[in-house]
Amino acid sequence: MLLGLLLILILVMGVVFSYCHGKNNQDSKTQEESLDQENSKVQEESLNQEDSKTSETEQEDMDLDPGMIFNTQKNELGSYRGGTEGDQTGKEARIMNYPDYYVDSSYPWSFMLRCTDEKVRKQAVTNAIMAAENDHIGYDSGDLRMTLWDQVEANNYDFSRITTDCSANCVTSALIFYKAAGYQLGIEALQNIDISIHVWDVNETLLKTGLFEECDDSGYLHTSDHGLAGDLYVAESRHVMMQVSDGKDPW
Repeated sequence: MLLGLLLILILVMGVVFSYCHGKNNQDSKTQEESLDQENSKVQEESLNQEDSKTSETEQEDMDLDPGMIFNTQKNELGSYRGGTEGDQTGKEARIMNYPDYYVDSSYPWSFMLRCTDEKVRKQAVTNAIMAAENDHIGYDSGDLRMTLWDQVEANNYDFSRITTDCSANCVTSALIFYKAAGYQLGIEALQNIDISIHVWDVNETLLKTGLFEECDDSGYLHTSDHGLAGDLYVAESRHVMMQVSDGKDPW
C-alpha cells in the first residue's frame, strides 16, 4: 500500500516538473521571439531613418534656384566645331540662370516638350546636373558630338564616373539625358531614342515615345518661370536646352 502511494507521488511530481519545464521553455521562446521582433523593428526604423537622411542629403546637394537650365552652346574656341573633347572653359556644359537673350520675344522658340512621367524627368535632370559638374564633358556640334554617349555607355549610364574627355551639342546632350534615363529605369521607348538626329527632328522623335507632350503656349516660352525640371525648350531652327529646376510659378 505504502509502495503504491510512493509510486503515485513520484508520477505526480514528474508531471508537474514536465509542465513547469515546458512552460519555462515556452516563455523563453516567446521572450526570444519578442526580442527578435523588437530588434527587427529597431533595425527597420534605423534603416528607414538612414534612407531618409540620405535622400535629404541628396536633395540638399541638388538644391538650385528656381528656373535654372542646363545649357551647351560653344566650345573653348567660341565656335561650334573644331575644339577638343571635354570642357576646357568650365562653361561649355553648365547649369545657369535662364539667359536674357532667350527672354527676348525675337528669339525663335518653337515649343516646349514636357515628359509626362515625373520619375523619368527627375532622372534626366539628375543626369544633366552630373554632366554639368563633370569637366570631362564638353561641347561640340561636329564629329565629336556623339562621344558623350560612348562614355555614358562605357560607365554604366553614370555621368559622374566619366573620366575620358568627350563632347555633345545641345541636341545630343538633351536626348542623351533621357535615353540614359531609359536604361536607368528600364523604359524601352527611351532606350530607343535616336540621338543622332538634328534639332528639327526632336519633336517627332520624343513624341513618338509616348512619354512627352508638346506645348507652344507663349506663356511657357521666353521664360522658365512656369516650367518644370526636365522641360525641354526647342527652337527648331537652332537650339535645345533643358530646365533643371522648377520655375517660380510652374504650370
